[in-house]
Amino acid sequence: MQKKGSKTHKKQSDEAYLKVYEAHLYPEYDSMEQVKRDVHRLMKRENISMEQLLNEIPDQYAKGGEVKSSFQKFAERILKDSQFGRTNSMAKNEFKHNRLDKKAVIGKKSVTISSYTPNTKRYLDSQTFNNLKELDEYLYKNQIYAKGGEIVEPMIYVASLTDYNNGKLVGEFFKFSDYNDEDELLDGITDYLEGLTEKFDDGEIREEFAIHDYEGFPREYYSEYMGLEDFKQIYDFIRISEEIDLPMEIIMERASDTGYEDPDDIINDYDDYYEQSIDGDDPSDYVYELESAGVLGIEFFDNHIYITPTDLRLLYSENVDRYFEDLQYDNPDEDEDELYKQAEEMADDEQDRMENDLAGYLSDLGYDSIPNWVSKDYESAWNDLSYDYTTYYDSENDTTHIFRN
Repeated sequence: MQKKGSKTHKKQSDEAYLKVYEAHLYPEYDSMEQVKRDVHRLMKRENISMEQLLNEIPDQYAKGGEVKSSFQKFAERILKDSQFGRTNSMAKNEFKHNRLDKKAVIGKKSVTISSYTPNTKRYLDSQTFNNLKELDEYLYKNQIYAKGGEIVEPMIYVASLTDYNNGKLVGEFFKFSDYNDEDELLDGITDYLEGLTEKFDDGEIREEFAIHDYEGFPREYYSEYMGLEDFKQIYDFIRISEEIDLPMEIIMERASDTGYEDPDDIINDYDDYYEQSIDGDDPSDYVYELESAGVLGIEFFDNHIYITPTDLRLLYSENVDRYFEDLQYDNPDEDEDELYKQAEEMADDEQDRMENDLAGYLSDLGYDSIPNWVSKDYESAWNDLSYDYTTYYDSENDTTHIFRN
């Protein structure tokens, strides 16, 4: 048994703390003290020693072994890092990928991932994992794993029609990046089918194929019967994406809207109409960008400014005091109650103007910019501007791209 103060115990402790930190088994830590606290809580809750804990967390996400005591929690963490999430309407153990047609179900000792083809849904591919290393490797190999900014690249799942018609599911994913152009890709598929013919040696000649799944490009460019021309179109989009430094899915979505197919037309459209990108998925932030750049002046905001109820109350109180002091100065012998009543009436008139004609009110006061006590409704302002622009949201990078109409 290890003594609590021994060097071996200290080394094990440091190793455990580091692995828990690297594996992100808990929310982000601000200090190593929080890591230590959570490690000791885990040991106490599961009634395990430091040595047992190390055995259960041999590496990040328990690579190399199975986590027996907390399998569900660790599996959920891996899935979340791979862009799987759960909505309130789903069962607690079910997770849906936020981009792909994949669903994960967490059991007590296993995780099952199912995938359906978008169109026919007749091809079911289920994978069950009994340890976290296999799950993690599967997600990474199939480009589902998103931690660290992994980008899903264009790929297609090619199935042998000969085997499919005979009740067998035989196929493989082909990445476009593994080939220089559409001809090489088609040659690769042909070689693959010929290899299957040799492998099975069952008298069947495998020459026909179907595309049963896809990843990394919009749905409208997918079909079960994709061929050379379809592959060429994907390669064109890949080249355009590299040339103009815009995500391929955004380019394809824009091309679908404009109807352009020729690469030169797509690039010219970008040169002529692309404005800029903004962070996040709220296009009304673009109004702020235009305002900051001096493109939108005070006149544009005439119908998109207001004063909050709290500020109105504060302004009203200040105006009553200001008017009362002015009236007292001009009429020192008048009754104060009467003067205060007059001040309230004057403040009422001014507040009515602020509520019903704020732009005119500011203009009469000589403002050439909007004062900080006036709020702007950027969402309403964007509704006016939106007719002049088309926006495309890139969920991978949480960025909105804006084109002029």
